Amino acid sequence: MYKRPTIVRKLCPSVTQVIPPDAPGLLGEIARSMLSPPPTAKPKQWIPPMYHESYFAALRARGESTEHLEEMTKDFYKKFVPKVEKVTPPQAPIRREPMFELHQKYKTKLPPLHATVRAMRESGYSDEKVERYIKWFKKMEDTYDERTEKVEKIFSKWPSASSKKRKVIKAVKKKLS
Repeated sequence: MYKRPTIVRKLCPSVTQVIPPDAPGLLGEIARSMLSPPPTAKPKQWIPPMYHESYFAALRARGESTEHLEEMTKDFYKKFVPKVEKVTPPQAPIRREPMFELHQKYKTKLPPLHATVRAMRESGYSDEKVERYIKWFKKMEDTYDERTEKVEKIFSKWPSASSKKRKVIKAVKKKLS
């Protein structure tokens, strides 16, 4: 069973020592920092409310002046809101017919590289996208052996999954008959 420890009182000296601010070392540094005025917090910057128009309308309805706040809001948006560049859409829209015809022709197979590149260029894809596709296609060709080996390794663990003959459990067979 747990026994509670006895409380031992440690007495502090009744006489306090005053450390002069010109004392050397850490204690003198602490004494000097206590003499200097505490640091003051920076004044908060005005951040307008999210729906500032309705906020100002509510203040005006109560009879309060909002001219100063509206001016600060304008200044805030001039300083701190980043200017967004407009994104222009691509000049020529991408046509889907050449790619659709290619997939109809090859259905379940991956089309050859030259046919896909030709169809992509006819569709209006950028040269950058075509180059990325060529790079991806070559990477897939180079890693084909490794990928098939990994797949075979995974499926070789369960040979019954690939066999056509299904094994029926005896209890199920009895119930069926």
